[in-house]
Amino acid sequence: MKCLVGVDLGTTAVKAGLFTLDGREIAVADCEYATDTPAPGWAEVPAERYWEAFVKAVRSALKQSGAAGPFEAAAIGFSSQGETFLLLDGRGRPIRPAIAWFDTRAIAENRFIEEHIDRRELYETTGTPGFSPIYTAQKLLWLRNNEPESLERAAHIVLLPDYFIHRLTGEFATDPVNGGSTCYVDIRIRRYWDRMLNLIGAPREKLPDIVSPCSPVGRLRDDIAAELGLAANGAPVVVGANDQIVGALGAGNVAPGIVTEATGSALAVIATTERFALDPGMRVPIGTHVVPGLFYALPFTQSGGIALRWVRDVFGFKDFAELTREAGQAPPGSAGLLALPHVSGSVCPDLNPAARAAFRGISLAHSRGHIARAMMEALAYSLREQIELLAGMGIRTNRVRCIGGGARSDLWLRIKASVLNVPTERPECMEAAALGAAIIGACGAGLFKSPSEAGAALVSVKERFDPEPGLVEIYRSGYKDYIAFYGGLYGRKT
Repeated sequence: MKCLVGVDLGTTAVKAGLFTLDGREIAVADCEYATDTPAPGWAEVPAERYWEAFVKAVRSALKQSGAAGPFEAAAIGFSSQGETFLLLDGRGRPIRPAIAWFDTRAIAENRFIEEHIDRRELYETTGTPGFSPIYTAQKLLWLRNNEPESLERAAHIVLLPDYFIHRLTGEFATDPVNGGSTCYVDIRIRRYWDRMLNLIGAPREKLPDIVSPCSPVGRLRDDIAAELGLAANGAPVVVGANDQIVGALGAGNVAPGIVTEATGSALAVIATTERFALDPGMRVPIGTHVVPGLFYALPFTQSGGIALRWVRDVFGFKDFAELTREAGQAPPGSAGLLALPHVSGSVCPDLNPAARAAFRGISLAHSRGHIARAMMEALAYSLREQIELLAGMGIRTNRVRCIGGGARSDLWLRIKASVLNVPTERPECMEAAALGAAIIGACGAGLFKSPSEAGAALVSVKERFDPEPGLVEIYRSGYKDYIAFYGGLYGRKT
């Protein structure tokens, strides 16, 4: 049996999906892995731990499929977390554990870079709207200052998906989408930014060539195919992109006007645009899309599904199904109860790490169902903030396609549709990042001419939720109260 293999290299797990050549899901499996924290603010993962999780995920998906014989991969494509990187020696072996994207050790180095690079220049060159110790450039400078022997020994500096591509094929390549979040790739021309490389002392010759997403860079080695449980057929291995953008592709977000909303722990919004749209306030990450000639904007709410999980746990709901059921029994507007969702600070449109969640208007008439609905409505209001931020950049929104765990709730999708006053949609395949990676593989294998063509052929919408006129009016008023509530507590810091 021939299949497309889509691999999603997540923050806590590796997910592997098997799909038919026409995009139908055969099986999806994941394997969690642990992150080491050898010092406060550090986050490291041995390369072999990533690899073992990858092998287990692929083998588990193959087992779930129930197929009698081995699968023959038509192509393997990747979706990946950004920023995480490894140092490899001349034989491609890791010199030290990978430094994960959420590692924050490089505080002093971030301050140094901020003193030497203008923020607007950084934004216009890399699409990164500000300075942070999580970015790869800052951590490479930390290694230069604290582990110079590691950098000296390194023959290759690679991002996480680059390491997998090398191990599968023996070749080295990287993509410009993940490259944007390193702070040393000029996304306008898809080349390394020499000014940053020179500042941090990272030799250009140690970095892999930048190639476009959907480019085949090598073929699956026979010994690796056997390790994965796949037939040895030299399947093409294809360069992917950042997981948010690949997830958008897997949801069919391949044309201007479509916006993808992914509610996991955070709430991330991906808008597709035909131009390199800069946010005048420099709040919104931007970059190149996997579709040639298109770009993306990515505003996000740091406190997304994690805020609803807090409600679930603190108020004793046994699961999200029970939470949603009781929230559905509360009236729209939650009988005057209003919430702010920022349990871990605010990012867009207001950069305020000190912001916190809050409730206003609690009375004896309110139940835990009202609390749950108020938080669902608050996250929908936060989504509207992101959509309005996009509108200020000249990016239109005709419909919102919802993915992630939050997209499984009909109630929440109805709330979002009426808060936004545009339709919300749920794709047929909920494993958008894995499907998007498989679509990338299909394009690299020559099964489709472009990601746009592949997305149109392989992605379908399962359900659509239209705005309800009565709710639109209730939520228009609720949104004004939400903005005023936040402003009364924190003002606006941008």
